[in-house]
Amino acid sequence: MNGIRGFRVPVLFTVLILFLVALILLFRNDGEKPNSSVGLVKQKWNSFESLVQFNPNVEFRNGTDVIWQIPDSPKAVLFLAHGCSGRAVNFWDKSPKCPNCIGLPEERLIVLHALARKFAVLTISSAGTCWSVEEERMIVKGIIEWWVEKYKLEKLPLVALGASSGGYFVSMLATDMRFSSITIMIAEGLFHQMDITKDYPPTLFVHMPKDEARKQQIDANLRFLKEEGIDVAEVKCMEFPLSPNFLADRIPGLDKTISMKLFDLFRDKGFIDKNGYMRADGRAMRLKAALRESKIILPDMHLVHHIQEELNLAFAYHEMTSLQSEEIFDWSSDAGASTFTLERGLNLQNFWKCAFDARAALFTLEPYLYWALAHPIWDIIFRCKDVDWILGFLGVLLERRLITAISNWNSSNASGLSLSGNEIRRGSGGRRGRPRRQEMPIPDEIPAQQEGVGQANVAEPVGQQAMGALAREMARALREVMGILRAENQAQAHVAEARPSFLMREFFRSNLDEFVGDCKEPLKADEWLEQMTKTFEMLGIEDGALKVTLALKGDVGQWWKFVRGRIVGTWEAFVDVFQEKFLPPAVREKLRDQFCQLK
Repeated sequence: MNGIRGFRVPVLFTVLILFLVALILLFRNDGEKPNSSVGLVKQKWNSFESLVQFNPNVEFRNGTDVIWQIPDSPKAVLFLAHGCSGRAVNFWDKSPKCPNCIGLPEERLIVLHALARKFAVLTISSAGTCWSVEEERMIVKGIIEWWVEKYKLEKLPLVALGASSGGYFVSMLATDMRFSSITIMIAEGLFHQMDITKDYPPTLFVHMPKDEARKQQIDANLRFLKEEGIDVAEVKCMEFPLSPNFLADRIPGLDKTISMKLFDLFRDKGFIDKNGYMRADGRAMRLKAALRESKIILPDMHLVHHIQEELNLAFAYHEMTSLQSEEIFDWSSDAGASTFTLERGLNLQNFWKCAFDARAALFTLEPYLYWALAHPIWDIIFRCKDVDWILGFLGVLLERRLITAISNWNSSNASGLSLSGNEIRRGSGGRRGRPRRQEMPIPDEIPAQQEGVGQANVAEPVGQQAMGALAREMARALREVMGILRAENQAQAHVAEARPSFLMREFFRSNLDEFVGDCKEPLKADEWLEQMTKTFEMLGIEDGALKVTLALKGDVGQWWKFVRGRIVGTWEAFVDVFQEKFLPPAVREKLRDQFCQLK
């Protein structure tokens, strides 16, 4: 008897897990590409005009650009860290107060979302192409503290969001500053380089699962942080199809006529498939060459970068995104106490709102399932050789408990399940706790109560059979899920040793342009270097020697053989000598002036 009682908590826990698994299988849609736009707020570039306007302040402090805006009656403070090749000016539209601002579509929408939610927003530029975790942490910490004190924002929650290189930087900066929460976008963080304490802030990972290697690292960090007692959650960003008006909706200054021409161009060039999905990442497209051939004239040539960002977003491999801003700022506003974790309470209203769409239900349920599967009881099950026997035993217990529960409900006149038509609801008896939820529909397979037949008569024969069959199906589904999870655990052990070959394969699949080493074409040298930097960032390649090896193709490789004996073989050293050779300071200054003069 005591043994059975000892199983009470695990079995009840198993009931929850199996219920969630059954729902996921119910809503699963195999063979089709997920559409991440389902359930997401489709914000246009001018959606916030009636709520908030850009009015940033610009200052040069400690050798870097600092740009910020504080709304009336701010409720929180947000620090934004860009990715490699990014700058603070990317987050803000060009204006008299910020003439050099660029306003990339995703960055600017993140800021507008934040301002509309009454976040005071602070952006800082990195000193180099990417953030230097060791050298810049104290500089950025000092700037944030100076700014917060100057504008008397000390009493407000302080949160941070970093993308790619900025995500790594924010994950480490959180060990030096008291953030209420942090969001790490398209990065796994640097948790293997730090000692995590209990006061590490709640952490939200916003990532693109198409990047499988990074996804596995994020999954590992999610488990690690949970084990350390840190509130964590994830938001998965999936690919979605382009539409003729998509670019016009997202990019200021691009009208619908040009947007439709670009859509036709992408289709004619084979950049998108028949359903509008990107065939490759936007960085791998020769967009500028395609535009020249098509003779499509953009209002501003710098909009090429805006277009490429949106194409990267649609492909959903590695790009900053504003599409999930509602989830991000809900998380930030609640300082981690959101509906993403069962520890803080399952938000059923939010679940059922999404559950009517199959894909949205899948994305809503998945965080709950992964939280549940992290429970210590599963460590014991994983170590057992005869997993099927254990799961079968739990399935039998589950089946009996469900049938017993139905019998108990039938014998009670005050409460229980009342089946009527296509609805399931609580009985009208008194109840304690939270207020009653609104009635929620369930699948049509539940038989409707026939007229003149009492509740107990329907529930007993039909309910026992249906719930027993459901229990067996859920147990079988759980065995399948456990097998998948075990396979993932085994595969993860090989990630570290397989990653270099995987990265090299993905790099060469990108089909990047070669730079032949012509000193008379500095613009091509600049574009080539930028393309290489972004590709390394997208693939998460951090090994400097590997970067140099991958980058050197064609004549420039011969030049490198001549000079490499004089310098250390790192990517940073390579960039320095490359710019000295092909992009001297005078040329870079001239290119910068030309870019700033674009109208």
